[in-house]
Amino acid sequence: MEAKLRPIYQAIDSRQYTKAIKLTLVSPQNSWPITIALRCHCLVRCGPLRYKEACMEMRSLVKVFGDDWPELDERIWLLSLDSRSAANSSTGTSTTNHHGDASCLSLDALDVLDIPFYQRCQRFSSASSPTVAAATDANVNVSMALKLSDETTLATLAIAMSCLHLHETVSKVYSCAIQTVQSYIATVVKQNTNLKHALDDQLYNLLVKGYLSNLKVISTLVEFSSSSSSLGTLEKIHNEKRTLQAWEEAQFYAMHLVKVSEGERLYSSWMIVAILEHCRSCQRLLTLLEVKEGTKLEETTTTDDLSEREKLHQKLNKLPRLAEMMTMKQIQKFVKDGDGGGAGNDDNNNHLFRFPPSADDVKVFVECLEMQSKFREAIDFLDQVGERNKSLVVKSRQIEDENDIKHHVGSVIQLTEKERLEMKVKLLNKMNRHDEVFQIYSDELLVMMPDQWSYWKGLLECSTQIATGSESCTMCVHVSSETICRHVLDRVLEQEDKKRLEGKGNKIPLRGPNLFMVELNAHEVRNGSMSTCKDLASSIIAYGNIYAPLVHCCFQDLRVYIDLLVNSSCEKGVISDEVKSVLEWALEVQKKSDPLHSSQKVDRKSELRAYIASVKICFEVWYQLCQQCREDDEANQTVDKAMASFVPSHEDMIRNWVHTMDLGSNPKDGGQKESLPGDDLILLAVQCMNHVHRYDADEERMTFSTMAAGVLEYAMTYSPYNAYLKIAAMKQHLKNGSTVRAHEVFEKIDIKQIQLESCSYFILNDLVNNGLYKEALEQAGKILNLHSTSEKDVCSFMPRAFENGNISKGLEMIRWQRQQMSASFQLLEAKGIIMDLAPFLGFESQNNGHTSRDLGSRCGLVGGKEEGERAEKILRDSANFYAAPSILNLARGDNNIENCWSDNRDFTVNDYEILQRSQYEFHPFESISRAHEHCILTKMVMVSQVMKPPKKGKVVKVSEGEVLDKRSKSLLQSIDAAESFFANEKCRCNQSHKLLLRAATAISRAFSVIVTGRHDAVSSPSPSNKLDEREQKAIPMLQSAKSMIQGASSSWTAQSKAEMSSLTFRLVPDVVIMLLASLNICANACSVFGWGKRKRSTKPVANCIADLALCLKTFLTDMSTSMEYKENSIDIDERLSQVLDLLPYSHDLIEKMVHDCSRQKNDLQGRINVILMQMIDELNTFNVND
Repeated sequence: MEAKLRPIYQAIDSRQYTKAIKLTLVSPQNSWPITIALRCHCLVRCGPLRYKEACMEMRSLVKVFGDDWPELDERIWLLSLDSRSAANSSTGTSTTNHHGDASCLSLDALDVLDIPFYQRCQRFSSASSPTVAAATDANVNVSMALKLSDETTLATLAIAMSCLHLHETVSKVYSCAIQTVQSYIATVVKQNTNLKHALDDQLYNLLVKGYLSNLKVISTLVEFSSSSSSLGTLEKIHNEKRTLQAWEEAQFYAMHLVKVSEGERLYSSWMIVAILEHCRSCQRLLTLLEVKEGTKLEETTTTDDLSEREKLHQKLNKLPRLAEMMTMKQIQKFVKDGDGGGAGNDDNNNHLFRFPPSADDVKVFVECLEMQSKFREAIDFLDQVGERNKSLVVKSRQIEDENDIKHHVGSVIQLTEKERLEMKVKLLNKMNRHDEVFQIYSDELLVMMPDQWSYWKGLLECSTQIATGSESCTMCVHVSSETICRHVLDRVLEQEDKKRLEGKGNKIPLRGPNLFMVELNAHEVRNGSMSTCKDLASSIIAYGNIYAPLVHCCFQDLRVYIDLLVNSSCEKGVISDEVKSVLEWALEVQKKSDPLHSSQKVDRKSELRAYIASVKICFEVWYQLCQQCREDDEANQTVDKAMASFVPSHEDMIRNWVHTMDLGSNPKDGGQKESLPGDDLILLAVQCMNHVHRYDADEERMTFSTMAAGVLEYAMTYSPYNAYLKIAAMKQHLKNGSTVRAHEVFEKIDIKQIQLESCSYFILNDLVNNGLYKEALEQAGKILNLHSTSEKDVCSFMPRAFENGNISKGLEMIRWQRQQMSASFQLLEAKGIIMDLAPFLGFESQNNGHTSRDLGSRCGLVGGKEEGERAEKILRDSANFYAAPSILNLARGDNNIENCWSDNRDFTVNDYEILQRSQYEFHPFESISRAHEHCILTKMVMVSQVMKPPKKGKVVKVSEGEVLDKRSKSLLQSIDAAESFFANEKCRCNQSHKLLLRAATAISRAFSVIVTGRHDAVSSPSPSNKLDEREQKAIPMLQSAKSMIQGASSSWTAQSKAEMSSLTFRLVPDVVIMLLASLNICANACSVFGWGKRKRSTKPVANCIADLALCLKTFLTDMSTSMEYKENSIDIDERLSQVLDLLPYSHDLIEKMVHDCSRQKNDLQGRINVILMQMIDELNTFNVND
């Protein structure tokens, strides 16, 4: 056997997958389970074209376990959707496969969008139980099942299935293999001890893999529908049921592992975790079932629902007790033996394995007791762990070499004293024993880590509870919380002073205790004590005096307190005495720390830090004062005048930056790749420049804005590794309309990995809004690729975390993937952008203005006559959550989609902004709008594939339930849903955008009338066999679409020149392409029914279509004309000359930047004009006569 398999493995290792497939087809090994599994693996590696073949091979292999494989059968059906399915459908049949049951015959291609995934799987699910299947020759069947249950065979098959995202099938395969081996051991293996040991080892490994495979199922469950919609709720119920089932199976496997491993602590923890998560899943499912009943998602509450809820209540009563029982058993073993893994059986006083439980074991045990509200028992256990850790009898875990890791089951990382005390604090807080919490913070945690800010905050919170007298405690309840905390603070500071005198303290004083002084005063101000505003100002100054010269984060530490001081003591932008004292202190620091008057390099660095911190503090005050009167421009200008005496001018800050360039290890001179110490001065100077000139005339404001971009570009040449300079420069270029240069700067930031999720919002929408469609496609594609890779990484690393005993990290990965990545708002936006811009992929324009490739030449729907295969591919890809077409599934939900997404954007990178702050909105409605548009367009193409031309001048009757009838009904349902969505007040589309969308839906409805005679989803198909009646119904809809286009044109014309240009860039991919595609599809249908373009003078419908096309052509012509661009220039007046004179060689840089940006704008407008002209040429084809 080995000799026959070796060539196959060699071919696979050399990535010769086609050769390996041929080798697996050679007899006799072609029927071996391991050979079939290898063939599946090779077929998957060959790419999407052979996925169906791979699935068929998998199906033939797993049939020895039974015939109920709904996920696999659904995938085979999905991969069978091709152009032949449309041909078959037109005759009244539907695509099916021989593995599904009779219910599969009712499935149509559009059911990929209309029926959720789990409901499709239910149709493929057979009545047979998921146990080992009975066969005519039982011995042969059991033999094959045992061969398939081999660890290597299953691992090979699981890899291939995981590549196709068939995680539920993998889990089920392991479940069947476990049942097979268990059954064989129980019924066959009795006297053969060696065979029994071998099968026990095999079962042990299968149980581990079975447990982990269920975790993969849980982590990869996704929701295609919006979670707040009715369909979304049903999908959530199904996913929660599947989650519950997976945790239940994992619990079952863990119980067997505990048994076969004789109480191994790792598997005990696995079991406890599975029980806890099983219990939580029961609670979530019960809540969802109550929501389902309350919102009446179904007409009646079924008996099954009532029975299920009753079972859930029973589980909720039993599971916590079961988890508690297992936890107490482990705790008792720990108390008795000093370990939890069998060390108590050691009779030779060998303490080699007598270690306390790992950190994750302790966390699991405490969590279990906490769920039962047994806080006292959990605290006692933590105290026992603490005593054991201090005991000299019990060894602490030492890691000598890698063998300590490899040969140890579970985690070797033990609970630290700090973690133990933090867990104890959490439990004591739940018991309202705040006096004990206070003692732990003051006597232990703050002694251990006096600079930990969370401990100081916790100390204040528990002292507040004590001071309110809400509990009886040994401490005086009549003393304020601030007074109680000051005693602890004084003691900590005294200890730190003592260490410093002994030469043991830190070079820089601890920030935590000193910042806590500010926090105490702030706490009193928040509680309404206005008299302490002066004390707050004094503490801010005291903190600034210590840390402004020492650390860069001084301002960020004080920022929240400055905001509090200004908003508590100032009104309507008038500077209070308390705020004035802070400003005067900051001004004094600026004078003392002026970089131009410093001498020694060490002093210059500390003085520069102080100078920058003082300017930032003044800027923060300035911003908060302006915010108090943001609706009053005159009051804002008054604030600007008042603050002018406290802040340096932008010229002074630029001059100081130039003077301090020698303080860093400049990489241009061979130094390290780091930022220059004074780079913050450039960021502050640019903000000041923009803020001061915000009320200037447009031309002058644009001049200074361009100058600000030039200053940032100049700074980047000397500090090329400062990401904040690049972000600021990118934003400044976007503000100036120089999107190409902004994208170039964005590329230099080198956004990668998870930053694609958190930082792409900087520029993604601006790329679309300014015509950089290719670049937007690339960025959106990177986001989708990140999410797809993330799921694979979680499925790879999460099981390893569980195997290594790092259970908390494994659970964290599961929650992160399901709650944040799968529900990502950035992923949603990227999908919508890709669907919009797909027709532009491969579109190229030559210098002479002609195109080398047309719109939609590679992908996307533009209304061509041969787009059936593309539509089918969109339908197939819509079942892949990490493919852009999956967004189409959102079109079947309702409008309640606002709070369904996880906003993973990282706004902390904008913390450098003080005077000028970027605002980024969160509104998923644009992406949902795209889902509706493309859903309608895809269904129009699918309907056109099966429409029936008239015979002998008469309409061919469409029967109820026929594929054409079913698809037209589906199309009209999507049109109704889209119109309802566009009418929603929360849909924040521009008026022109809304009117064009409504025009597109009107054309789509007219198309349905032409093809089937049906104008709504509830009417019967083909109510009349007369073509003229369909014609009369379609004409008003087409005329309505024309009037909407005219209205959109009027609304667009009312915009300013700049707004028209930006709106054009947005409208073309968002709706114009869809409108043109709808018009082409409708025109093609008219041609089939005898109303082609050449019938304009004789057929009213043809005339309406032509008028509609010419109306759209007029609108696009106006768009093209408006894109004429005049090159920008910048006049260097005396004020700008003062800035440029500070920066050597900056005149040439500014001129080159302005010239390049102007050229790039012209290039972009030329690019959109080529697109518009191609669409205009296509619309001209409608202007023909007989």
